[in-house]
Amino acid sequence: MLVIGLIVILPFLVPCKWRVFLVLPLGVFQVYLPLLTLGGAPISLAFIVGASFWRELAEKKAILLSRPLFAIVVLAAIVLLSLLWSSDVRLGLAGFSQIMVFVLTACGCVYQARRDHRWVIRAFTALFCLSVVQMASVIVFRLNPDVKMVFLQSQIAKIFINENVLEALFMEGRNNVFDVVKSGGFGFVNGNAASAFAGLLVMAAIGLASAYRKRSYYIFAFTAFGSIYFTGSKAGLILMLALPIVAFTLIYMRRTGRRYRMFLPLAMGLIGVVAFSMYETVGLNSGNEFGGAVEDTTEVRLVMWNYAVSAFFGSPILGQGFGGWQEGFAPYANRYGFSQVLPPHNTFIYLWSQSGILAVAVGVWFSAILFKLSIRKYDDKEARGVAFALGFGFLWLTIQGMGENFGLLGDNHMIPVLAGLLALALVRLKRKTKVVPHGKPTVEAWRGGDSNPTLHADGRPEGLPRTGFLRSCDQGRRNVYAASGD
Repeated sequence: MLVIGLIVILPFLVPCKWRVFLVLPLGVFQVYLPLLTLGGAPISLAFIVGASFWRELAEKKAILLSRPLFAIVVLAAIVLLSLLWSSDVRLGLAGFSQIMVFVLTACGCVYQARRDHRWVIRAFTALFCLSVVQMASVIVFRLNPDVKMVFLQSQIAKIFINENVLEALFMEGRNNVFDVVKSGGFGFVNGNAASAFAGLLVMAAIGLASAYRKRSYYIFAFTAFGSIYFTGSKAGLILMLALPIVAFTLIYMRRTGRRYRMFLPLAMGLIGVVAFSMYETVGLNSGNEFGGAVEDTTEVRLVMWNYAVSAFFGSPILGQGFGGWQEGFAPYANRYGFSQVLPPHNTFIYLWSQSGILAVAVGVWFSAILFKLSIRKYDDKEARGVAFALGFGFLWLTIQGMGENFGLLGDNHMIPVLAGLLALALVRLKRKTKVVPHGKPTVEAWRGGDSNPTLHADGRPEGLPRTGFLRSCDQGRRNVYAASGD
């Protein structure tokens, strides 16, 4: 009851801007406190603050009409419906609540960004500062596994990691953090998830640094980038070299025009050479251990995906429901000598298994919306930076999610980050101006969708400072009023 009470009362005690400032940094360490439980499950402060944006959603329900959030609401409805044929309703409710926290957090960030987007940027600054501690812990735990084990068995670990997860970690729910070449730092018991979180932060920091001229963000990006190696994630290690090449190649082609698009196959070939070279020559310890580890991991994944194919033909439309994979895969686990029943290790297979083929379709739809939003050509530097942060951050999660279990939106650490980036995109990428025949400016989609803002005598939207507002463009033939962004 305490958790529900906090979610209900928090919007009346803490202004939206401060809750936005809290929810993004809390994504790093979550923060679990002893009394914060719901149905026997520990609930983090990050979850409570994220869920507290219900009031902002109630005031601005139209936020849900934006295509990305509408798609996620549809997905949440499908997940809720799939509880009817699920054997583990508790697991399904956990998945549903995770999706809704993403929606609420994004709505809260959109609400604040429309009023003053600088608070969202400040929240990202705090997030990046705390992430340095997380990345440093990843490096320390990798270099000294004994320190990692002491931390996992300490009371301090229960503040940063779900207590139920910690208890299962030393029993039937063992995870790869026990591997000496894996490290999750303070917040993760899985090195692969830690690397995906770091990759998301790399792309977010680079994009926002460009958008808002925050040079210090490049330091945070470099720190997160370097920590990926120490997580021990093989997919993360390949992506940390391949994805930046893809990103900057696409940016270069977008800026230089169509005539250079012929070089795209060359760029893709270069990425293939880099990935193959790493597979053949890079080892986390010595020799060719990296390539051998990749082969071993792939073999295990193929066993799971082979079962997924056979299970799909058994129930292609409805899937297996929550808990169905664990029941159906158990014989496979025994046959192949697995110590535990492993999840699908693929975002879209997991969506199908839990909620059916419609969930997969909506997941693909949502992904397509984000990628389309991100690859558009924007004239404004801020818009380009925000688009880069959202598009390539989500792309990192999507690619690595094809072999992991953190889902379409990431795990609890990634959800606030992705929600904040989406909110900035929904608000800042919609601003545009146009000149009507009689020469007076009209402002469309000001602050995320207001097509009729109150204008001053000089044509400025209400709330926009005069400084930097009027600028000359189009070779001096006409004047265009454009929002300065501050």
